[in-house]
Parts: sequence; structure tokens; C-alpha cells
Amino acid sequence: MSTKAERLWDRYRYPDWLAVHSRVVGRIAEALVAGLRPGRQPLEAGPIILGAYLHDIGRSPLLAGDERDHNILSGLVLAAEGLEPCIELARRHAIYCVLDPALAPVQAWTYTVNGKGYKGTAASAPIVVNEGDKVQVTFVNGGSKAMHVDMAHSIDFHSAEVAPSKYYVDVAPGKKEVISFVAKHPGVFMYHCATQPILMHTGAGMMGMMVVKPKNLAPVDKELWVAQSEAYIGKPGGLADMDKLNAKKPDVVMFNGYANQYKASPITVKRGERIRLYVLNAGPSLWSAFHVIGTVFDRTTVEGVNGHDSQTISLAPSQGGWVDFTLDQVGNYPFVTHAFGDMTMGAAGILHTAGAPMPKAPAAAAPAASAAANADVNITLGDMWIKSTAPSFKAGKISFGIKNTGATGHGLAIVKAPAKLVNGMVDHHTLLAEGQVLSGGQSETVSATLKPGSYELICHVPGHYMAGQHIPFTVTS
Repeated sequence: MSTKAERLWDRYRYPDWLAVHSRVVGRIAEALVAGLRPGRQPLEAGPIILGAYLHDIGRSPLLAGDERDHNILSGLVLAAEGLEPCIELARRHAIYCVLDPALAPVQAWTYTVNGKGYKGTAASAPIVVNEGDKVQVTFVNGGSKAMHVDMAHSIDFHSAEVAPSKYYVDVAPGKKEVISFVAKHPGVFMYHCATQPILMHTGAGMMGMMVVKPKNLAPVDKELWVAQSEAYIGKPGGLADMDKLNAKKPDVVMFNGYANQYKASPITVKRGERIRLYVLNAGPSLWSAFHVIGTVFDRTTVEGVNGHDSQTISLAPSQGGWVDFTLDQVGNYPFVTHAFGDMTMGAAGILHTAGAPMPKAPAAAAPAASAAANADVNITLGDMWIKSTAPSFKAGKISFGIKNTGATGHGLAIVKAPAKLVNGMVDHHTLLAEGQVLSGGQSETVSATLKPGSYELICHVPGHYMAGQHIPFTVTS
């Protein structure tokens, strides 16, 4: 495995120190994977190990001029090299997945359209046709054994006028169904799996966008597409959690199948160009209030209704439309669902105009400078997120090196899990340790003597816990 990695190290001109570091991490991953077999580890060994060897390829001197976080750059390089199975493992540092099986990715089911898919996400490729086109779809349920399809699936087109009892039927693994129709109605439509239970299949990601462009649609300079959806995370390596799906309690709300991806890797556009953004709320259950901060939509088309001078478009699950706008000044323009509780769960991104400073992605937790460098566990605080260099530590006195990389004040506290909430706020009487409220860039060390058990690392600033700023932490005997 290291031979394949070393070829890429040479191509990307790894300095000696980076090659040594990557070789150590890769060999540790090999040893850990070997030690876990044939146990309960649900991940495939190959991507873990190769991802470990290549986890820092984004530090290549060839990328020295790019200001984005090296984890993001690593993912982009691996995608360009055709190593999609390693992308997420490299971006999160694969060795964590080996050390803690609870970090294993969950399954997402998606559609591949004309050979185009988005591995590592819960997004399906958009289908784009013109009003009046004759459309023929050949749906194949699992085109190869490597796809591991072992159950029936189907496909339902909201843009079609056909008999569902004839065409939206279950298709056995390896079989196919052909659906033909005329795209009579312009709009942004949903397509999805209609196999029972529909909530499970759509909740696992089997849904996408179909755009039927109307006749005489005015041209624009740039077209983009965004599909909002939810993820209800189940057991490591498994499917979505049905209890969460039925309760409408998602863990993640996201754009194009991956939470916060366009905050980490913004979409670059030009100041003053006319942009058309196609938007679908794929659900399966939550509403969307789509909004671009810093502009007003000049024209909107939502479910056949034309509008103008709009701040937000409201989309029920399965509804869609498009918005036309320009960005008048150089800058970074966040796009969000204005249902802020959902935004903090990942439904946020950035439109970046050329010439503006590139937003910095959330950095991976790393030993902070000064006193924090000698801590047992290092914690990075950002705006409504926390990252830790370790998911667990042995009982006793534990030192936490804390650094706030966010734009607002944050402070670390430790509570027994689950946290006790009073009127939506963490009960401060239950805090086992509490740090200062740190301004952006500040750091400190906090120590606590903890017994074996389950804990949560939280931000104790009022409201930040409910905004999602907490992670589990285990103390072992």
C-alpha cells in the first residue's frame, strides 16, 4: 500500500519531514486494522490505510499558495486522483476511524446519472432537460456486484405524468425499468425512491433534482444547483435511524449531501455576473427557507409562481424553484436556510467572489501553542463546533488544551452525559470543569479529574449548546 502512496508523494514533491510523518501514520493504521480483524470494524481496510498514508497530501508544496485548510485540499487532490473512497477518511484523518469504530461513516444510498455520482456524500446528480423534451429513463438497480445492492428499489419522477402503478414499481437487484414521458411542465422537480418504507429510502439519500427548463428562459452568466436534505445518523456503518426519521429529529441538515461543504470549499463566482441558482428541498421532512445573505433575488420562480424582489423562498419537502440575482460587491456571501436551527446543523455555504479573501475552513484539532502543547487532549473551538484530538482518555487528572479559532467568544466545559438542560440551557450546577470565555485566537489549559464514564465536552456560553456546540467524550478505566 505504501508503494502507491509513495508514487503520489513523489509527484506532489513531499519534503522529507512530511514523508516520514505520513509513513508513520500509515503504518500505525495498518497495525490497528490488522489488530481489529476479524472483529466488528465495518470499514474496508484499503481506503483506511491508503487514506492514512495520504491524509496530509494537501500540505504538498505544490499547493502552498492555496489558503484553504490542508484537510480540504487533501480531499480535492484525492478526488482528482480518482481515490474517492479515501476522501472523507483523509479529510477527517483516517486513523481516528481506526481507533474509534464509532466514527465509521454511515451508509448513504444515491442515484448515479449517466455515470455521474458523488461518492462520499448523500447527493444524487441533477437531471436537466428542456420543456417539451421526450425523456427516457433506464433505471438499473445495482449495475455491478461491487455496488452491494441487495434489496429492491424504485424511482418516482415528480416531473412525469405516467401511471405510478405501472412505472414506479419495485425493481429487484440487477434488474431494470424503463420510463418514458414528455417533460411538459417547467420547474424544479424531485425524483426519489418510492419503495416502502419510503421514509427510510429517502432518508438514506435516494432522492435528487430534475430541472425542466422553460422555453425562452433568459440566459444568465452562471447556473448553480443546491438540494437541501436531512441525515438521520444510525449505527456506525449502518443506515439511517428510523426512530429519528419518524420523530423528525435529524443529526444533520445539508446542501448537496454533505454538511457545511461550501463553507469549507466556497463556490467561486464573479462580482456583477447574473447567477441562476436552482433549489430543491428534498427533505424528507423539514421545511426550507432559502436565503443568500447580502443580496436580494431579482426574479424567483417557485412551483410555477413567478416573483421578484424577494429575500427568501419557502420550500416544503419536494418543492423547488430557481432564483436570479447578482452580487454587487467583492466579498463572501453566505447562503443558508433561514430556519437557523437547521442552519447550525450544516445547511450553510458561501458564495465567494473572485478578489475577496478566501474564508478559512474549520481546522482539524491540533496541539495549540504555549502551555496547551503539553496537554493530554487538545480541543479546538469554532463557531458552533468543537473538535478533539482524541475521543477518549484514561481516568484520572486530564488536561485539556483549548484554542478558540472562531469569530465569537467560546469556552469549554465538561458535563456528565447526557447534559442536563433547563429552559434550553445547560444547568451550570452540573459543570465538572469550566474554562474562560476565550476570544478568537486565545487559548488556555483546563484540567479535570474524571472517573470512568460518558461525558460531553460543551461550549458553556448561553445558547451555544443548543446550537450544536458539544461532542461526546469517554473516560476509560
